Amino acid sequence: MAPHSGDRMTGRQLFELFRPLLIFLAFICRILPVSLCAFFWRVLDLFPGHFGNGLRWVLLKSLAGTCGDNVFVGTHVQIISWHNLHIGKNVSIHRGCYLDAEESIRIGDEVSIAHDCSFITFEHTWNDLTQPIKYNPTTKAPINIARDVWFGCAVRVLSGVSVGQRSVIAAGSVVTKDVVAFTLVGGVPAKILKDLPQK
Repeated sequence: MAPHSGDRMTGRQLFELFRPLLIFLAFICRILPVSLCAFFWRVLDLFPGHFGNGLRWVLLKSLAGTCGDNVFVGTHVQIISWHNLHIGKNVSIHRGCYLDAEESIRIGDEVSIAHDCSFITFEHTWNDLTQPIKYNPTTKAPINIARDVWFGCAVRVLSGVSVGQRSVIAAGSVVTKDVVAFTLVGGVPAKILKDLPQK
């Protein structure tokens, strides 16, 4: 149903209205060099409104491994290894987030990620005593996030973690182990604080 005259359209309504154009632009971007698209991604930090949101989706759709419809990405979001990033539909990733997908990051539908969150799929080892830790080999493991998860601001999710559906990660938490579905977790490291209703 169309909004009444004078009503402001939501981001979802605008996405549906301009979806054919956005998909066409994403198709065009796929033939451009990745380095050029990554440059445009940084330039779009200058456009925080609906225009910038739409063009960020275009670039995300063309660069990521997979990307669903109606994905909001705020400004100053940094993505490493685009091809290993898989995002469902109706996802929001807010300002200042960092997604390092050296190994795959899979984000399910209806996930909300508040500002300044980090997702890191690799870790340094420190077993070779002849080398500084920063020159020791790294290990990699995927991050998997089920549908309908809410991450509070400044959450850190480390490699090898799976987050169950309809769970909530409290602001400032560091998630080092799997999160059970329908739970609220928080702290450093994150632990179960309470069970959430399932029906």
